[in-house]
Amino acid sequence: MKRISFIFILLVPCMVSFAQSDYPLGEAYGKKICELPKEIILEQVQLEIIYQHLTDDPKINKTEEEYDILMVGKKYALYKGYYRHKHDSILQHRDQTKVTNKEYYTIFYSIESGYVAKSTYILKHLFTGKIEVHESMLPDFYIYEEPRLDFKWKLTEGTRMVCGYQCKKATCTFRGRKWTAWYAPNIIRSQGPWKFSGLPGMIMLIEDSKREHVFTATSVRKGNKNCLISKYDQNEIKTNRRWFNKAKQNYELGPLDHLKAAGVTITNTDGSEAKLP
Repeated sequence: MKRISFIFILLVPCMVSFAQSDYPLGEAYGKKICELPKEIILEQVQLEIIYQHLTDDPKINKTEEEYDILMVGKKYALYKGYYRHKHDSILQHRDQTKVTNKEYYTIFYSIESGYVAKSTYILKHLFTGKIEVHESMLPDFYIYEEPRLDFKWKLTEGTRMVCGYQCKKATCTFRGRKWTAWYAPNIIRSQGPWKFSGLPGMIMLIEDSKREHVFTATSVRKGNKNCLISKYDQNEIKTNRRWFNKAKQNYELGPLDHLKAAGVTITNTDGSEAKLP
């Protein structure tokens, strides 16, 4: 049976998080080498686009704003949270075999730690169109793959400026939602945020008809030798999209039940069982 201390609730690469105000596990633990997953460098980034992602949940009347980044190379495109990208970039340029728990803790809280803990990333294989979706449900990591997606885009009349680029309009219906996209023909890369692709130019803005998801490009920049596309070797469980989406829904409704089913006991730092709401 796995035992997870209450302070380890956030899922981060070395499975550790701390109370921000102090360092509760002591000096000896802080000096230990952090157990980071192995990073596999794939290639150098040629183009980076940062997107503002607005989500609106009408059921609970809540709107959230996050920032994501799309990194495009010759063979791959990687899409993930921007703060997670900043966190990963710092670690990429360190000797990860020497990073201590205390050093990792310092890096983690130097960024927006709540966003760093979100470990989802999407890796697109540009030549084949295959998509790898890497996600997590404590205490495990999962991966599922999808073949090239056919969005059946319809190019329509209309133009608008997005992030300084003249864009053209396209529409599609994808997985139950009607989407409107604005793409920049001057950026000759057939990519976009999340899983979207397939237009004759970079997707700079895309939203569904209910505006429950709105992705808007806020920055476009060229990559450099320090910008790298990578993936992580962290013993992922291979599954499929339908199974994962259903499991994730159940997990969000009852995370403690999921943990107990996985054989995880959540404890306080003194070893007693944690009573969580």
